[in-house]
Amino acid sequence: MSHILSSPHALEALIATPIILVGIFLIFATVAALLYYGYNRARERGFRTPGAIALVAIFWMLALALANAISPLVSEDHEVFLWILIILSITPAFTLLLRALPMRSSRVYGERRVRVPFTLLGTVVILITFVLYGALLYAWWIGVASLGAPLKDGGYAIVGVLAGVYMIRLGHRLKSPQVPAAVLPGHNEPIGALYLRPFREESQYFVYGKEEKYSAYATNFRAKVVVPIYGSNVGVRFDEYFRAAVTSSAGPFVALGNPEDYIPPEGASRLYAKDSDWKERLDALARRASWIVVEIGSSDHLSWEFEHLRREGLQQKLFIITPPAREASRFVWWFIDFNRHINGIGAVSWLQFSEGLASLGYEVDRTDPGPGAVVTFDGNAKSVLLIRDAKTPEEFVGAMRAWTSEVDNQMRSKAIHSA
Repeated sequence: MSHILSSPHALEALIATPIILVGIFLIFATVAALLYYGYNRARERGFRTPGAIALVAIFWMLALALANAISPLVSEDHEVFLWILIILSITPAFTLLLRALPMRSSRVYGERRVRVPFTLLGTVVILITFVLYGALLYAWWIGVASLGAPLKDGGYAIVGVLAGVYMIRLGHRLKSPQVPAAVLPGHNEPIGALYLRPFREESQYFVYGKEEKYSAYATNFRAKVVVPIYGSNVGVRFDEYFRAAVTSSAGPFVALGNPEDYIPPEGASRLYAKDSDWKERLDALARRASWIVVEIGSSDHLSWEFEHLRREGLQQKLFIITPPAREASRFVWWFIDFNRHINGIGAVSWLQFSEGLASLGYEVDRTDPGPGAVVTFDGNAKSVLLIRDAKTPEEFVGAMRAWTSEVDNQMRSKAIHSA
């Protein structure tokens, strides 16, 4: 060790290597954040999911092709700065392009009818990937190309296969019923839980941590296919996290869907109401639900929902849930929070949230209940802390089930005494 440290070049390499690795990670993380930002801006302009993805992809490919074309004209000392400048200029330029395009409406009501043949496309992508990579291997086998060519392009082949598998999996999911029949309008059967949230926040992670702990709750493609291959942490959204526990304990887990959804998200079953009748649909679902679950957030529609539940005396089946304690590194969560921030999804503190509820007629303890908490309300809309530091969906659900049983017993007792 002392011999290595005594060599100036070895010492420089030892110092430079982690700096380079961190720099590469930051570059990829920045590009990912900018792509996501561009996608969200395109969605805000009314482009549906396929159109938004295509628009972002085409713009980025053209910009990178431009950079590749002019890079030979720049000296090697300045080539890296050129690429950084191009990458950082793409998002402002893309934003200006979107503003120049006419505003569209992507709101669609009723069941999602996806015309894209995802199963066929996925099969074609996989076949093309195998043909192209097989040609590279054959070229190496007959001596036309070196072994470096298939080794270098192996990463592209993996991406192609994964993309194909994702599309096939998506196609199969879309063939299954989107909503249980008992949940559809015209039925009056009880449902397990109704999920309330601001639409813009429903794609955010509720928990993020080790694969062995959270992959069982995740149903998304990354958790089921990518993570087991490459190994990494898993992010799970609120309704993904609770779906199995809620369904097995109380019944169907449902939510009103965002009319801008191209494909229903995995997790709670989505019902898509019209702008003219969503309040009536929500009221009907709230009365049928055993539980109404909410994660901390803020929006005009969410405020109306809270006010409506209080006015109709449904607050005793309302449960505010805070995420379990964060497990991933601070840097990972800093990046997740930063990504939320640049996409206009600001963090809402418990104090802000509780003061908002207080203005709607709830009596809420301003003290932050901490991670893994379930807060509900009694008959007078006074907050009741049921559990804190819960670590699994079953612990959260157990607390809600116990409260519901207690409320039901109290109502039966009152009915007997009044009789």
